[in-house]
Amino acid sequence: MDVWEALFEGAPVKTLRKNTVVFHQGDPLQSIYFVRRGRVRSSLFDEDGQEMTILIFTEGTIFGEVSAIEQSPYQVTTTTNTACTLAYLPVAVFLEKVEQSPSLTRQLNRSLTQKIIRLASHIKDIALLNSDERVVAYLLKLADTFGVETKLGLKIAIPFTHQEMADLIATSRVTVSKVMSLLDKEGILQRIEGYLYIKDKESLLQWCASQER
Repeated sequence: MDVWEALFEGAPVKTLRKNTVVFHQGDPLQSIYFVRRGRVRSSLFDEDGQEMTILIFTEGTIFGEVSAIEQSPYQVTTTTNTACTLAYLPVAVFLEKVEQSPSLTRQLNRSLTQKIIRLASHIKDIALLNSDERVVAYLLKLADTFGVETKLGLKIAIPFTHQEMADLIATSRVTVSKVMSLLDKEGILQRIEGYLYIKDKESLLQWCASQER
């Protein structure tokens, strides 16, 4: 985050409400964005207007750089999941600064690599796992990325809704709620003041395996 924060220091800022479109798929390429506060999602839409979320961007990350490198229109629609503060730079300014700085070049390569890994994992989960397994897999990914050990268990230190998870793992909010409820009843998962706590990761894995039998 520090590297991108330095790059976007003094850049203009947009303050956006929840569910505001930052740009649409196919819009002309204009800016690269840095998430100072909040969370956004990038999605693809089919001919019927059905949305599939493919990536979530949290504080400290950038988006729009793939289109910048390709010099193509934006390839996805990006929308705020929460109220957001986004800093932005014109594409030419961003690319010039990156090209002049080895550390920024390394950071950009790292960012692109991470996105490829996340997309590959996302595709594998949707192709190979059933809906219940995808919920558990995503919970474990959140725990690995945002997990904080507490007396109550492993706290996922980022609030999110069942609908957000459903959009990302290509299932329904009802399915996510059903799995969460079952995990809560079995004492594996607990929601306290808007945050999820995983009591035992091993129990979560065992629960998922038990659903296959």
